[in-house]
Amino acid sequence: MSTEAKRNDSDKASANYNEEKVAEVKHVDLNNNVQARSVFNKLPDTVIFNVLHRIQNPLHGISKTDLLERVEKFTEEKGLNDRLDIFRKGALLAQNQRDFESIPELTEEDKEVIRRETTRMICLRSQSCS
Repeated sequence: MSTEAKRNDSDKASANYNEEKVAEVKHVDLNNNVQARSVFNKLPDTVIFNVLHRIQNPLHGISKTDLLERVEKFTEEKGLNDRLDIFRKGALLAQNQRDFESIPELTEEDKEVIRRETTRMICLRSQSCS
């Protein structure tokens, strides 16, 4: 079994467990630090990590198959079937931006554009463009 397959299986099991645990938390007033801290202190670290990670990236934990099925359904509903390929690539990239080099659906040309854009953004942030 590949590392990615193991990670996906682990993510699925973790996601199911985490969703059950998170569902136990009815309502937490995040403005009330004492209440929030007491609730989060009772949750396992993996649950906290997954909750925070999902806040940062709502596509985290969705299997590739499910993600691509959602993309296909979306493009059908919106009449964008002719753009299905670009939506697939976009969803996969949005799910795992940092590891875009390992997304087989992206062509080398796609990856080169992403590399160039990433370099450009770093350059703009540091204002040391040449």
